[in-house]
Amino acid sequence: MRLAARILRSSAFALLLALALDCRTGPERLHSASYGGENAPYISESARVLERSEAPAHRLILIGDGGAPLRDDPTLAALHVWAEAAPGHTTVVFLGDNVYPDGLREEGRQRARGEAILRQQIQSTGAAKIFLPGNHDWGFSSRAMLHLHRLESEESFLEANAAARVDFAPKRGCPGPAVRRLVSPAAELTRGLTLIAVDFHWWLLPEGFRPHCGGIGSTSAFVDALEQELEIHAAENVVVVAHHPLRSGGPHGGFTRGFWTDIGASAFYRLSGSSLQDLWEPSYAQMVQVVSKALARHPPLAVAGGHDHSLQLIDGKDTARLLVVSGAASAGAITGVTAIDGTLFAHSHPGFVVFDFYRVNRGADALQVRVVETGRERPVYQLAYELPAAQDGGQSPSWTANGDQ
Repeated sequence: MRLAARILRSSAFALLLALALDCRTGPERLHSASYGGENAPYISESARVLERSEAPAHRLILIGDGGAPLRDDPTLAALHVWAEAAPGHTTVVFLGDNVYPDGLREEGRQRARGEAILRQQIQSTGAAKIFLPGNHDWGFSSRAMLHLHRLESEESFLEANAAARVDFAPKRGCPGPAVRRLVSPAAELTRGLTLIAVDFHWWLLPEGFRPHCGGIGSTSAFVDALEQELEIHAAENVVVVAHHPLRSGGPHGGFTRGFWTDIGASAFYRLSGSSLQDLWEPSYAQMVQVVSKALARHPPLAVAGGHDHSLQLIDGKDTARLLVVSGAASAGAITGVTAIDGTLFAHSHPGFVVFDFYRVNRGADALQVRVVETGRERPVYQLAYELPAAQDGGQSPSWTANGDQ
């Protein structure tokens, strides 16, 4: 018995040591200032002011990782206020991880619990709603993630609520691109508004386990299809949405969870046979590199994701004009965040991001981005873009920003 106990202790120590060395010799961790909920948010010093008070032509609300709502959830209550201001001209995009911890089970008590979570999000607004799949919607364990059962179950439930203006995209475990034209180019918005939904989790699956999707048999085929859609809609206002972000100052982006938490998380995921799906992991890093090059050929207005449980706006540089991380719907799951190169706003606080699109008199459009934090009446940060008309080339719009604490 004593020998067995010693072997067990030695094995546990060896595992912890290996994980500690892995954490130390792995990707460089970010140790910059943390902008947690108890601190003021990070706001770029380059912010300038532009205010618009009229009703937008269309409102796009980006909210992610809402799979663990409270009974009377205050973030969903805030979402209701912002979406119901003009539900006929509003689209809410739920950016994945819609049911924690492991998606919608097929049967039993866990199935009823998952349906209640989805129903709570559906009933938060009468506006149009688009749900994206997140890695937790595929399932939590490696075995669940390699099969479509959980995802198909969620897709079927959501599509059964189509009368409540619910959509699910991309479908059937495919990576997309799934195109949704929200506003056609016309008098309402000169450049219109087009959403392109993708599921990067498909890319992160082992190649032999990826669902068969017509015409998308490889990552190169997916990139070609994405480039084609970006080219087709290059003269429009395009927002690419996914669960997985391309950059982040949160834990998934390399911001340490704390030494012992890093070790514990790494051990837990290794033992479960799954992955943290952090941006520094080889498959994720390669995906970001390849997809970013494809986006740079016809840069969209924004690329939005969740995954990290914080609120972030980041200068997209060549990839897009703006990168958004809006994964702060579940108050009990908020994680730390720091400023990285290009950060305009960062805060670990429940809430969501609002895109308000306007048509201006001279035939161009304008976008006002607002960061809405739960419990605040006014947005904590605002960022505005002027979007030239298509005949002006649509390049390098001027922008101003306003941070309001």
